Amino acid sequence: MAVFNRLPDRGDNSYRLRRRRITGASDVPVPRFKVDPNWPKPLPQVKDADGQMRRWVTGAVGGVCVDSHDHVFTTNRGGPMSVYESFSGVGNNVIEIIHRASGRIVGHIGEGPGRGAGELLTPHQVAVDSKGNVYVSSTVASNRVQRFVKQ
Repeated sequence: MAVFNRLPDRGDNSYRLRRRRITGASDVPVPRFKVDPNWPKPLPQVKDADGQMRRWVTGAVGGVCVDSHDHVFTTNRGGPMSVYESFSGVGNNVIEIIHRASGRIVGHIGEGPGRGAGELLTPHQVAVDSKGNVYVSSTVASNRVQRFVKQ
C-alpha cells in the first residue's frame, strides 16, 4: 500500500507528492460495505396538537454513536422543513434512539428546540459513557454540552 505525503511549496505555489510504502499494509484486507436500504425502519407517526396523525420527520443529522446495549443514538439538528413537517417539533432537535438490529426508533432524548435544561437547539455530537449517560453538544445557537443521566 502506498501513502502520499504533500511536500512543502517549491516557491511557485505548486506542491509535489512523495510516495512511500507502508510495510505490511498490503497484507490487511480492505473492508467493503454496501448500504442497507431497509435500515432504519420508517419513522413513527405521532399525534399533532389537533389530534391528527403525522409522520415523525428528521432534519439534518449531525452525529451518531452506539451504546453497549445495541442502541444507535443520532443527533437531529432540525433544518428547513415545511409547515406540514414542523407541526410539533417531534423528531426535530432531539437525539433519536434506534435499536441497531431491528432499525426501529425506540425513543428519543431531549426536547426541542430550546435553550433550557433538557432542551436541544442544533445538537451537534452525541456520546455515551460506560454508565449509559448521554452527552450532547450543541453548537451555533446554544454552544453547550448537556449530560442526560440514565434513569
